[in-house]
Amino acid sequence: METLLAVKNLSVEVRSGTEGKRLLRDVSFELRKGSCLGILGESGSGKSLTCKSVMGLLGPEYRVSGTVAYKGRDLLSLRREEMRALRGSGIAMILQNPMTAFDPLLSIGSQMVETVRQHGPFSPAEARRRSLDALTLMGLRHPDDVFRQYAHQLSGGMLQRVMIGLALLLGPDLIIADEPTTALDTVTQDEILKEFDRVRRERRCSVLFISHDLGVLARIADDLLVMDRGEVIEQGDLRRICSAPRSRRTGHLFDTRLMLLDAFRKATTPREERSRHEEPLLAPAATGF
Repeated sequence: METLLAVKNLSVEVRSGTEGKRLLRDVSFELRKGSCLGILGESGSGKSLTCKSVMGLLGPEYRVSGTVAYKGRDLLSLRREEMRALRGSGIAMILQNPMTAFDPLLSIGSQMVETVRQHGPFSPAEARRRSLDALTLMGLRHPDDVFRQYAHQLSGGMLQRVMIGLALLLGPDLIIADEPTTALDTVTQDEILKEFDRVRRERRCSVLFISHDLGVLARIADDLLVMDRGEVIEQGDLRRICSAPRSRRTGHLFDTRLMLLDAFRKATTPREERSRHEEPLLAPAATGF
């Protein structure tokens, strides 16, 4: 399968006074066209920093080295104007907290229309039609009402659907999703994951999906990249890693999640039900399948 994104020896150093601190060290991976690569790790492991480096969103105090080849072009060598033009139309990003991504003083529709017109010669009417189509695609009821509303009038799940729809609106080849379901309740998270997976398969776009939750990645990712302290400690087929992790640190991440799920189950399940369902509840939780 064709490689869309190839990252090789990506390293990031931040300058503090006269010294530099290495935050990422020789991160390398490939993303195939139409596939989803999950990036797993605890807070501070370098997941988000990796993707911000790919998007060219780090400030001047950061020194980025290595290569980030998107369709054969090294993104790290592009000028700021070239990278800005690529964002949205070629590479889109979905953030963790949708509330902070929208201007509270402008309607959802006006912001969507503005985004569309910035990336193509579309009339206001055409931009509006495309925006409404995106809202419909994401399964939002009464898209005309959503189009007229403001961010504070929508729930977190609705805003996340709007953000995903907006990311897909311009037909990007690559979507970078940075913990897009973390702030959502379990039911809404489940709905968002189903919609996201359906749409990305229909559109055949590639996805980098960042999460600290193995269960989330197990539902949507084809391959897995595990990070710890700014380095890649394991990568490969997700099912293989879940069933037989080669890194002790990866195994620890899996065991920690299992213990948390077990503690939650014991706290919320009556004692008699725990005794009857011990194994069925624990076995799938270990891998998320």
